[in-house]
Amino acid sequence: MLDSDAVLRYLSKGQRFSILTLGCLQMMDQFGAGATIPLDSPQPHGDDSEGNSETQLKVSAIEAGGMMFVAIDNLGVLWMWGNIPQPSSSDGDTFTLKSFSAPIPMWEFYGHTVVKVTCGNEHVVALVSAGENHSNDDNLVCYGWGNNKHGQLGLGDTESRSRPQVVTQFSQVSVWKAYEVACGAFHTVVLTLKKRPSDTLESVCWTFGLGENGQLGHGTTQNSSLPKSVSGLPEYAYFVAVDCGLFHTSVVSTAGEVWSWGMEKGLGLCPDGRGRSGVLGDGKARDSYTPTMVLWPPLSEDFNDGLNSTDTDSKKPEKVNTERQRKNYLQKWKKLNF
Repeated sequence: MLDSDAVLRYLSKGQRFSILTLGCLQMMDQFGAGATIPLDSPQPHGDDSEGNSETQLKVSAIEAGGMMFVAIDNLGVLWMWGNIPQPSSSDGDTFTLKSFSAPIPMWEFYGHTVVKVTCGNEHVVALVSAGENHSNDDNLVCYGWGNNKHGQLGLGDTESRSRPQVVTQFSQVSVWKAYEVACGAFHTVVLTLKKRPSDTLESVCWTFGLGENGQLGHGTTQNSSLPKSVSGLPEYAYFVAVDCGLFHTSVVSTAGEVWSWGMEKGLGLCPDGRGRSGVLGDGKARDSYTPTMVLWPPLSEDFNDGLNSTDTDSKKPEKVNTERQRKNYLQKWKKLNF
């Protein structure tokens, strides 16, 4: 249940907020009176005769984990529901999962703006403004909390946390500026830039947590409880997006290249090897412990007419970034025998 006193402290007088979820409208006015209203029921906008302004909060971003949802509203407040990390009622610090059927706010970030958030099976990672407001030039602080059995919080240990903790590698005083984050089932990925001015916009990709399927991209199957950079990615590349499956990871560069690594067995639910799906997109049927480039079909004027053809020698791909890349790309494509 929402804490009405906390809501009153956070929202300015006269504001009203709403959350759309699971076919109903959850509303609370400035007095903390909650109500559930079916979405198909028309509702008046309220009486403004006393001069009280109303501001409807709207969800601007949402992510889904194993059994939870996390969302950010247009005021930068973090909301969570489902099976979410919460302090134990006994001592207030012991990690436990509690079930909430409606969104609840994370008051730990009161006075700050949550800019990015992601979640795994039982852990959450967020990028939060150092001050109250956020601009594109501001540095973001990385927080992690929840299950930390495999080191997926990046705190240097495997102790789970019930409340958000700063990831030192991406703190306010760090030399790295975090700008994107993603979670797999039990691992985390953070994209950063160096804070000092540079002539080149170069990203560094950091991973930590469970590594037994190569999803960290470190060339091994070892776990890592501290952020470690992925060295197999191209130099001087700027990555615009990152995402994870349960046990695999992918990044996208400004050049349009997609790099992936980790478990190739789709969801990884078949220990005997059944269910291989080519999820890494590199044309190979095995796990990859280091980043590999995703292979796209060769682009040509008559490609659409030959989708079902196995004669790949007759297809002429368009130019890619360099002549060397073009030749390597075509050679790999021919080996696939589509």
